[in-house]
Amino acid sequence: VTAWIISNGTVSGTLTTVAMGNLSGTVNLSIQGLSSIPGAKASFQPASIGTSGSSVLTLTTSGNTPPGNYTFTVMGTLGSTTHSVTLSLAVR
Repeated sequence: VTAWIISNGTVSGTLTTVAMGNLSGTVNLSIQGLSSIPGAKASFQPASIGTSGSSVLTLTTSGNTPPGNYTFTVMGTLGSTTHSVTLSLAVR
């Protein structure tokens, strides 16, 4: 999945979890690799969701974010189990 954004812009998307088997509890969301995108910030609303829930991820770039293609990883952790997905951000 690639999100397109302009420098000094904002883009949002919804992340959804789906329970598999009898898993239940709170899934904590986090990001790795965002520090490789100069001036980029991210937030989840909410930052923790149930095993069948959703959260909005908002990415913001600054005027200092150079154009280019970047990747980062979104992770969901439940207890000792972590699942991740790598996403792309194209800054124009």
